[in-house]
Amino acid sequence: MKLSRPLLAVSIIVISAIGLEFGVRSTGIIDFPLYDADEEIGYVLKPSQSGRFLNKNSWTVNAESINAGPWKPNGKKDILLVGDSLVWGGNPMDQSERLGPQLEKLIPNWRVWPIAAGSWSAGNQLVYFSRHPDVLVQGDIIVWVLNDGDLAEKSEWTRESTHPRTRPTSALAYAFEKYVKPRLTQMLPAEKQTEPVEGVINQFLDDETIDRFSKFVENEATSRGVRFLFIAYPGKGVVEGNQTDVETYAHFVKRLRESVGVNGQVFDLKTSTSWNADLYRDGIHPNAEGNRIMAAEIAKLLNLQ
Repeated sequence: MKLSRPLLAVSIIVISAIGLEFGVRSTGIIDFPLYDADEEIGYVLKPSQSGRFLNKNSWTVNAESINAGPWKPNGKKDILLVGDSLVWGGNPMDQSERLGPQLEKLIPNWRVWPIAAGSWSAGNQLVYFSRHPDVLVQGDIIVWVLNDGDLAEKSEWTRESTHPRTRPTSALAYAFEKYVKPRLTQMLPAEKQTEPVEGVINQFLDDETIDRFSKFVENEATSRGVRFLFIAYPGKGVVEGNQTDVETYAHFVKRLRESVGVNGQVFDLKTSTSWNADLYRDGIHPNAEGNRIMAAEIAKLLNLQ
């Protein structure tokens, strides 16, 4: 039976859409990690999952929501590596290129357990430890990577596009919303930006969270003898000498040192002679070489056998 032109056109559109859907899905664009979300922690990586984003960037999350293989503590040689997307690495980076695996290569007798999620703050991280005392008690050393937005109350779950809780029904629709639509939006005239508030050095610092953070560090250091190493991580603007970024970062480092006191070592990555603006893949995140350099600095500071 011969189809009418309108019906033929509709059939072609439907078949093409189905073909595009399968084509986009086959690229591995929706093979990304999923999250759980609730009011207490904000969000956390869903336990026991793994995949290969774009069929090349492998990732794995164990039953404790740690970005590593199965949770098997290594006696008295376990490092908890705590952070946000700087530690997590994200979809653009293969598991082997991330900070945790890079550090573990340099100290092979130790196990490194990365506890992180994109945009997490100290508020989220403290809740994680309260939920996983079995993980915390195994930490012989805690390496905490913090930038100038991290001494803040917990980050809340806001949207599926950044912290998905389920797989999208359509890979094609997801790809459009995630990658095509933002680029189209960038082509539109920019909205007028709000002027920064005068006199605000760092609006991200939260006194209540800093107090809880300080007490947590003191308790673990004094009651269990946990060794703490804090890495103050500068954004690219700090390294390039942007005045506002430099002032904000300096104030953050000052507050971090005050909150830690004698209970841990604080290392300002900006002072490293090996660190420079070429080690960023964007305005904040390190590239693979940046992770390698940062891991080397941490290993040198830990001085472990």
